[in-house]
Amino acid sequence: MGTPNYAYRLRKKRDKVLRDLEPRKILNLLYQEEVFESEDMEEVKAGGARNIQANILLDKILHSGDENIATFVNALKRTQLHLYKLLQNPVPGEELAEGDRRVNQITGQLYTTSLNTHHEYPNYIGKALSPTRMVPAKIGNTEKGAAYSHTSDAHLVEPPPDEICSFVKPTDWKKIPPHICPDSEKVYPMTSKPRGIALIINNEIFPDNPEKTEKEKEKEKLEVRQGSDKDVKSLEKLYEALDFKVRTERNKKRKEILEILDDVSHQDHSQYDCFVLWLMSHGQNGLFYGSDGETVPIETVRDFFSNANCPSLKGKPKVIFIQACRGQEREKGVVADAPNAPAPQPPQPSTNDDLSGSTNSEVTDKGFTFCIRETIANHADILIANSTLSGHAAFRNPVLGSRFVRCVVEVFQEQAGSEDILGMLTEVNNRISGMGEIDEKQISEPTSTLRKKLYFWPGL
Repeated sequence: MGTPNYAYRLRKKRDKVLRDLEPRKILNLLYQEEVFESEDMEEVKAGGARNIQANILLDKILHSGDENIATFVNALKRTQLHLYKLLQNPVPGEELAEGDRRVNQITGQLYTTSLNTHHEYPNYIGKALSPTRMVPAKIGNTEKGAAYSHTSDAHLVEPPPDEICSFVKPTDWKKIPPHICPDSEKVYPMTSKPRGIALIINNEIFPDNPEKTEKEKEKEKLEVRQGSDKDVKSLEKLYEALDFKVRTERNKKRKEILEILDDVSHQDHSQYDCFVLWLMSHGQNGLFYGSDGETVPIETVRDFFSNANCPSLKGKPKVIFIQACRGQEREKGVVADAPNAPAPQPPQPSTNDDLSGSTNSEVTDKGFTFCIRETIANHADILIANSTLSGHAAFRNPVLGSRFVRCVVEVFQEQAGSEDILGMLTEVNNRISGMGEIDEKQISEPTSTLRKKLYFWPGL
């Protein structure tokens, strides 16, 4: 039959489309594809209720020309696949309507629906037309001359400025494989508003325990984690921009941490699609420290959010980031891609773990020596991203914050709109491995039992 007459199908199946159409899922994509201007987005949003927004949006689409209508249908493939499939089947009378449409094209008139509408439509008509399509259009009080040249591979423009776009690049469909979309069975759902809870626990200060002797205090002394507040502020800004509900807790004892985790795990997460936890403190392999110097096993943290213990997050991604040392060993570097360079001299052992002082010096989130069996996450849908390798130190700048957090925030800002989380953490490793001197290297270590790809879809 040739090119589908989507305009005719939309009119005939209007009620079914309006019943399920979610404007919030597709508006930013229509803006990126230059079907809508910012004023159009605001007009749709001003409708308030979903059904009213859907009516306004569909009226605009039906009056926007064949190319824009096709772009809208293709956008449904990425956002509401069942509606896309609904529009793939021809409807009775479509062939006759197709003949009328072609006559209108030949005579230079814009094919539109006969719907009665009181809206005045702004100058977005024809933006997705090919260079050979120069169609005059008049809708309401808005008259448009020849449409400017625009290929089907349109450059994706930024959506209107808002909190998301000011800090995180929005979803860029040009960089995402065509088989990947929010409705895909191989992708975790991630369109709830908000996406979920992002819990940040940061222990910066570690007061002496009055119950311990002076000798024990000296042996187990945990330094102030200078620079960690910078990490907290960066993470709060990142997850707010990614549309998470952020909760921050500071300087909590072991018992308080367990109570917080228990409280959050018993909350109702049924309206959310994800959960994120950041633990930032001193640590050792498999443990991190409360502000009282008492330890919490990472395995215990994981178990709070297992599918059995947190049923409202069952089948949903749980992401746990740990900014803490896992030992005192320091990762050594090698000279990359320099076959003629002299071999590096063995570094001299450091006598002071605290390299505090200027903005160029870094310290470690160290603890004291324990021997503990390495544990591996064995629950589904959990990703644990450790800031460093097992047995190794994690570095933190007293002014700039930790290497790991800085890299995560930077990469997520740039790539959350085009990469899944494992791809981004690979880039985090690429960047963090290049930081520091040759005897003070660091590499993070994600452990994943995720069953699907995890995209954040910023802006949707």
